[in-house]
Amino acid sequence: DINYVYLLNGVIRWVLTKKYNLKASECLFLDDRKDNVVAACNLGFETIEVKDSSKVIDLIKEKISEV
Repeated sequence: DINYVYLLNGVIRWVLTKKYNLKASECLFLDDRKDNVVAACNLGFETIEVKDSSKVIDLIKEKISEV
C-alpha cells in the first residue's frame, strides 16, 4: 500500500533525525515485509528482510561481517 510506505518513510525520518539524531546510513533496519525493507533501503538504511525470526541473530552477524 503506497500510503503505508509514505507513512513509514515519514516516521522513520522523524525518529532518526528528531528523536535520536541518527543517520539512516548508521542504522540496520529489519522487517519481514519486503515493501518495508525496500522503503528503508531507499532511505539509506542497511536492511535485512527477515523471513524466519529464529535466524535474526545469524542474519545480523552475517550483515556485520560484510562491513
